Amino acid sequence: RNKDIESALYHLEKAVEATPYNWQANKEFNRWMHYFGKQKDTVNYYRHLVKKNPHEPLFHYFLGMSLLTSCKYAAGVRELEKARKIDPDFSPAYYGLGIYYTLMGDAKLAEETFLKCRKLAPDSELSYLGMGYLNRCRRWENEAIEAYEMALEKSPDDFKCHYRLFALYSSTRQRDKAISAMEAALSLCPYLPRSDLIREQLRKYSSRELIQVCSLPPEQEERIRDNERVLLDHWQRKVEEEIDPTRANLILAKKIYGEFDVEKYLKEIDRMAEDLGPAILLLQSPREKIDRINHYLFQEKGFTRPWIRGDPDDLFLNRVLERKQGNCVGLSCLYISLGRRLNLPIYAVYAYRHIFCRYDDGRERINIETQSHGEEFPDSSYRLALSPPWVKRGIYLKNVTSNELLAILLNNRGWVLTGNKQYPAAMADFEEALNLTSDISALWSGVGRVSYLTKNYGEAIDYLEAALQLQPGYDIILYQLGKAYNRKWLRSKMAIQNLEKAVAVTHN
Repeated sequence: RNKDIESALYHLEKAVEATPYNWQANKEFNRWMHYFGKQKDTVNYYRHLVKKNPHEPLFHYFLGMSLLTSCKYAAGVRELEKARKIDPDFSPAYYGLGIYYTLMGDAKLAEETFLKCRKLAPDSELSYLGMGYLNRCRRWENEAIEAYEMALEKSPDDFKCHYRLFALYSSTRQRDKAISAMEAALSLCPYLPRSDLIREQLRKYSSRELIQVCSLPPEQEERIRDNERVLLDHWQRKVEEEIDPTRANLILAKKIYGEFDVEKYLKEIDRMAEDLGPAILLLQSPREKIDRINHYLFQEKGFTRPWIRGDPDDLFLNRVLERKQGNCVGLSCLYISLGRRLNLPIYAVYAYRHIFCRYDDGRERINIETQSHGEEFPDSSYRLALSPPWVKRGIYLKNVTSNELLAILLNNRGWVLTGNKQYPAAMADFEEALNLTSDISALWSGVGRVSYLTKNYGEAIDYLEAALQLQPGYDIILYQLGKAYNRKWLRSKMAIQNLEKAVAVTHN
């Protein structure tokens, strides 16, 4: 409550020391150490307990889980296997192994392991939490909701479960349930960092104001658009290293917020790079350098992800820097810009409805998840939501170029403008992005969506068919195609075929 995180964590540690075999004390200590990015301290703490109590499966389990969240997967799974070997009926070990198999992209083995956990402990929430996580990773939203709801029946006061349900209810347009879930989460944990901001975003979400942006006066809008066009033309002629994603992000933000001093925010990022520079120079390995940037951004500076998605303030860096909160695009732009200033090869990587960062010097690759304090998740954990043809045909899981990152920024702004019914401006963004790259399905879906909303159904069909070439079998595109065919020719055969295809592949 008093923002004294170190003292809070100290007392949590003392609670574990006082009751070392208490499941809840260990669980809360592990969770909050992870939340505040202190995985290394957690690993060291449980290594000490394991050394003192080598035959206690509980400590092997929590050491294994803290190693998994530190991206030390081989070491983590070894500890979980030790816990299972000590006590074959110790159900949390199976939960931990299921999480590991999910991260490795083995959905079948993960599901079998979670079911084994449930068989051993039918009254525990763990197996349902595991299935919720697995189904969320593979985009089976209804199944994920069902699993998390079952977990809440077993453990009604699980804060994280309420939050996960908020995200799932929100993405499946169950607004009232989403609001109730977030209110429950906040009531269980009222002193979350930035709780005031979370409550304000929840208020905006409840009143349908979250994605609303103001329209600029026509003269200002025309001037900003002309300046953007000059810069976009200029950037397309520049070499890769000369395009600064931070400057691009800030210039595109003017369409949403009007004129502001871009240089002010660029100087702030320059100062951040200057703060980091001396320490980075002294470090040898790429992993040490990434760890230092993560500690600086997420611990010292306190940047964090949003609890409620959809707010443009989490996308554009003027607001991200002011509020110390950003979504995957906003924080990735900041991370890449710091990498550029520190001469580190850090790139954006495109995943399903998401981007993350990657250090890649040609010899070593380190994924950096800005929405989880810079944790490293393997490609396999992102691949669960992607079918192989999508990865082969589009830009998924590849290092994106600066032009492609600019297209992603335009795509995000285009969807914001679409949500605000500013259709000509949204169409201009999608088309400008397609001039930069034609390999992003969401861009074709964007122009298809705007064409549909402006009743140009023939054009919508053409654009959505192009999107389907990059993402064959994608249920949402098939659904939109079915609607477009139905609008153009009522009850047409093509409409029915596409809707039937969508039903055949969807888990939504």
